[in-house]
Amino acid sequence: MAAAEQPRQDSSVALVMVHGPKELATLLYELDLQHIFSGQPSDDDEFPPVLSFPKPVVRFRLLCRGEVMAIASSGNLVVTATTQGRTLICNRGNTDASAGPDQLFTKLFQALAPAGDDMFLSMPLCPQAEIDSDPDRTGEQDPCFELLLRLPNGPWAWHLIPDPPGLSGKPDITGFFADAAGAHVWVSFKDQGTFSFDAARRRWRMEGAWELPLAGRSILVSDGILGGRKLLFGKLRGCEDEYDRLAACDMDARPPAIIKCWSLDEICPSTRPRAWPRGYLKLYNRTELAYLGGGRLCITMLIENNHHRCSGWSEERPNPHLLTITAVDVKVTPELQLIKHKFSCYSMPQDSRAAWAL
Repeated sequence: MAAAEQPRQDSSVALVMVHGPKELATLLYELDLQHIFSGQPSDDDEFPPVLSFPKPVVRFRLLCRGEVMAIASSGNLVVTATTQGRTLICNRGNTDASAGPDQLFTKLFQALAPAGDDMFLSMPLCPQAEIDSDPDRTGEQDPCFELLLRLPNGPWAWHLIPDPPGLSGKPDITGFFADAAGAHVWVSFKDQGTFSFDAARRRWRMEGAWELPLAGRSILVSDGILGGRKLLFGKLRGCEDEYDRLAACDMDARPPAIIKCWSLDEICPSTRPRAWPRGYLKLYNRTELAYLGGGRLCITMLIENNHHRCSGWSEERPNPHLLTITAVDVKVTPELQLIKHKFSCYSMPQDSRAAWAL
């Protein structure tokens, strides 16, 4: 499951998606985080009240419990593409999403990224794994890049995008990001370098034989808060504890260079504060980062009550997962810093084990 976004400038409102298999929907919530950005950081030993999510602003209906959505947002537009090949499109403010065109090829593992005005790029994350899992698949059915765009007369359509020139085989995607304007999507391929995709020209360009040093989806921060610098934030790739390491990468360097790393324990609530509910542990591999503009980041992390593993879990019991959202400011004074503010905690809907910020 993957998500991507085009930053909303100087905002305290985060979009949070929650996968709710029990009600066969993925739910979009708008959360005003001003209260956790204001004031001094809270003491990690002070666990905040567990909140309930407000009414969802959009429901993306699922066909079955196993259907999974890749999601991206651009301005007020939110688009999803599913493992069944369906496309759902909505504007924030509409409570239900409308059906878009079916994808040309279904993908079990895909990511979406905004690629310009009313354009979204679908990327196959692990194409060879999909090919190997289906011995009856033909080469014409291999997972591929697709571009969703709005046609001049109004409807949406998917268009096939060839692989970058010179790419050998079907390598995994190790990292990607959309630039601040959403006009280009940068994609790193395992052992084969990094390319940028210009959606307006439908053209790939090789940026270098190197790969981005960050794993999965990353966030580019390039607004005035950094004085003209371009920094990429995300999870550090290629280390044993990459799920536990947040890093900033200088995108003006070639190849892009890591300039600072942080342990998530430095930024997010510590693993076992005294006042946390008994038995809760972090799930580092379910941590997501979103940029709200104006130097504001929010970090979402699922925590889990480890006792349910031993005692068993059923739909009659409360969901053992909680979602924490930590407010962070990016500062250059002159050293790059992440200033931690407060955090909120939300009770996950019944049977839901996935949530992330856009």
